[in-house]
Amino acid sequence: MESPNLKHYSDLTIVIPVRIDSAERLRNLNFVLNRLRELEGLKIIVLEADIVPKTDNYEGVRKVFVEDCNPLFHRTKYINILNSLADTKLLGVWDSDVIVPLEQFDDALELLRSNSADMVYPYDGRFYNVYGSLLEEFLQSRDEKILTQNRDNHHLVFGHHSCGGAFVVRREAYTQAGGENERFIAWAPEDLERYKRWEILGYRVLRTQGAIYHLWHPIGENSRYFNSQIKIDALKTLLEICRGK
Repeated sequence: MESPNLKHYSDLTIVIPVRIDSAERLRNLNFVLNRLRELEGLKIIVLEADIVPKTDNYEGVRKVFVEDCNPLFHRTKYINILNSLADTKLLGVWDSDVIVPLEQFDDALELLRSNSADMVYPYDGRFYNVYGSLLEEFLQSRDEKILTQNRDNHHLVFGHHSCGGAFVVRREAYTQAGGENERFIAWAPEDLERYKRWEILGYRVLRTQGAIYHLWHPIGENSRYFNSQIKIDALKTLLEICRGK
């Protein structure tokens, strides 16, 4: 990843909520942070919530640890906390294992800076899972072409219309729209709820061209519905928002 000028990223904070539940997730976080740290002027905040800290300390990254013994990772709550800690005009919310090609990243920011959008997804809806030998090759080489030129060998995580993984927003609009819906207390359709809520409220939501990429990790208890009741409650919340209640 090339190093752009300071002015390109000094108006942006990227926040990453995380709970380390596997060696692969820690590996992915370290890799993502190393890429982001190459963008001069970019502010990065990582919030880890767990019984004890498991993440490393990273130069140029603000790390926040919250002691949390709950087996449910309340991601929406922690994103709202991260938003309150940011002080830049723009905010990016990133998964701990997402790769966004730099050109798409810059295109998304330009849409916000030109006041053409309030929220931008830096991809067109395709979110590919990268695993196996291609993942290892990418981690070794750090060459984005390994991802972009081998899409047929990747698996689409949520079809062609994903709205998770990464998004950038005007922070003022994000706060006015309510931030994250903390009624989602564990893994849930909070990404879809956010998209629909912004649409209903009349905000300008756009996408860029291109796909983003998910670095494989084992599926833990916070990467799926925790139990049937939480699933029912989450889907009820989503339906309420979609109905405009």
